[in-house]
Amino acid sequence: MPVKIDKFNAVSGGNFALVYDSSVLRAVEVNSEAGILLSGNITQPGVVRIAFANSESLSSERIANISFNVLTDNVSSLTLKNIELYASDTTTLRSKTIDKKFVSPLSRPQQSALLQNFPNPFNPNTWIPFQLKEASEVTIRIYNSAGELVRQFELGHKPAGLYMSQDRAVFWDGKDRFGMNVASGIYFYNIQAGNFSAVKKLIILK
Repeated sequence: MPVKIDKFNAVSGGNFALVYDSSVLRAVEVNSEAGILLSGNITQPGVVRIAFANSESLSSERIANISFNVLTDNVSSLTLKNIELYASDTTTLRSKTIDKKFVSPLSRPQQSALLQNFPNPFNPNTWIPFQLKEASEVTIRIYNSAGELVRQFELGHKPAGLYMSQDRAVFWDGKDRFGMNVASGIYFYNIQAGNFSAVKKLIILK
């Protein structure tokens, strides 16, 4: 999970705590962008403490990356607390807390859905995300604008859950079923999962 900051070019240092539900997640690693001196403490369950400093204003909105193990099929809030941010002249900057929700990829969605591929437009690779309300045999098909089948992915039996991240979504390398790169243009992708079917559009730009 990336930790980002708005108006990063006014910030050179600070510290904060990220609080989460330790029955759902377990923090396993904290690392920083190049050039940022960062200290991350994950020894206390449910809390990640981070302090960071830079010799001048930050050059990126991303302060740190926090890796978690997902422990259960549940939801955890992700809350930033005790935020202190400083400018390069050590002036304290105003900040506010943010409360977001982490939903386990094992969670059962209320409905099945085919989501927009990312990135889009793309060249040469893209990912096709989807979610399943119930376990199903899943097939993803890609068609060109003439309605001809370009590529088919037989995913087999998939349990209910979210398939949205790069390690769970369907990866397409922009090649047809014969291993040839497809031409630039508009394509359509379809999901068939049990009785659920949906179609979306994607674009290849080269």
